[in-house]
Amino acid sequence: RPFRKLQEKLARAQRALNRRKLGSKRRGKAKLKVALVNEKIANVRSDFLHKLSRGMIGENQAIYLEDLNLKGMQVRFGKAINDSGWREFTKQLEYKGIWYGCDVFKVDRFFPSSKRCSKCGLIKDNLCLRDRSWTCSCGAAHDRDVNAAKNVLQYGRADRNLRSQRATLVSCSTKREAKV
Repeated sequence: RPFRKLQEKLARAQRALNRRKLGSKRRGKAKLKVALVNEKIANVRSDFLHKLSRGMIGENQAIYLEDLNLKGMQVRFGKAINDSGWREFTKQLEYKGIWYGCDVFKVDRFFPSSKRCSKCGLIKDNLCLRDRSWTCSCGAAHDRDVNAAKNVLQYGRADRNLRSQRATLVSCSTKREAKV
C-alpha cells in the first residue's frame, strides 16, 4: 500500500505545484518535489514486490496463480487494485521462477475457483461477491478465499501432472524414432 501511505504527501505537493506560476523557479522546485514523491512510491512498491516474490520462490517448488481480470476489478476496487502492482508481481514470479528452478503456472481466468466446492466439485452458480462464506450441499462449509486457494492448487497440480505426462510421452516418442 505504498500509494495509500504517501497519497496525502503527493496531494499536498501537487497542490503546491498547481499554485505556482508557470515558468517560475518555484514551480520547477515544486515539480521536482512531486517527482520525488512519485519516485518514492514506485521504489517502495518495487522493493516490497521483489522481497515478496523472492521469498515465495525460495519457499515453494511450484506456484499456481489465478489469472485475474484486473480491468474489471478496477471498477469496483479502484486504487487498491492499482496500488497492488499485480502484473509486476506475476512478471517477477515468472522470471525468478526460471532463475531459481521454481515452476510458476497460471490458472485459467474462467476457472470457477470460488464457486466450486473443494470437497465434492459441485459448482454453486448463484454465489455473489458479498458472500464471503457458503455451505455446499455435501455439508462442507467454505470460506470463499480459502476455498478458491484450494481449488487453484488442485487445478494447478492436475494441470502440472498432465503436462509432465505429455512431456514424457513426447520424449519417449522421439527416442523411439531415433532408434528406428
